[in-house]
Amino acid sequence: MRGKPLDGKRVLIPRLEEDAEYSASLVRMLGGKPVKASLIRIEETHDVKKLGHIIERMENYSWLVFTSRNGVRIFMNRVRKLNKKIPETCMLAAVGPSTRREAERQGLKISFTPSKFLTENLARELPDVRGRRILLVRSWNADNRMRNILESRGAVVDEVRPYVVKTREDIDLNLLEDFDMIVLTSPSIARAVAAIEVLVKRIRSGALVCCIGPVTAEEARRLGLRVDVIAEEHTLQGALESLVKVMGGYA
Repeated sequence: MRGKPLDGKRVLIPRLEEDAEYSASLVRMLGGKPVKASLIRIEETHDVKKLGHIIERMENYSWLVFTSRNGVRIFMNRVRKLNKKIPETCMLAAVGPSTRREAERQGLKISFTPSKFLTENLARELPDVRGRRILLVRSWNADNRMRNILESRGAVVDEVRPYVVKTREDIDLNLLEDFDMIVLTSPSIARAVAAIEVLVKRIRSGALVCCIGPVTAEEARRLGLRVDVIAEEHTLQGALESLVKVMGGYA
């Protein structure tokens, strides 16, 4: 009788504490042992002060675009504090399934997700953008490629970056368990991992490294991290399934 595909493998998925249990459940479903490590924290930026003014004039936008769960949470927290609603004339887009789930959990209806769950694909595929005003809710850490693509398609783009992802300074390195594979779910996570020597040493000694997508892989390589696998589907579940395939198991 065959075991599960990640049977006994220790899988490190560094994420925010509020997302850790979901990550762990996916690892357990495949027979792996989740290794928890909260390496990053979310900090609001001065752009949060802009949200009130932006929310007051949401009727000016044809599209509101979310590129992460954190963006959804922070934006909707401010909407509720102001006792406002997003107008029906403003359509909503999400970069992928986890962002979409968070939006739906907040009571929002998402009209568009791209064919591949990447911000550049979202920018290329978002329909009916020429001459339309679009609001992007993004991390302070994000690059400008998404905005540039939309503007090249004739969109009028406004952007708010109400949060920044930072490496935690209170990590107890003695509590970091050993691992057989690690999943990097964002460029920010890659930067956090690259800054922790004990994790870098484990990667150098053979732990498999899987990146959720090409942007994360590009940043990981820039930082000197080896990349063994890039997820075919750019979700956490897709990353784990890609790891299984590389190992010769079954997804």
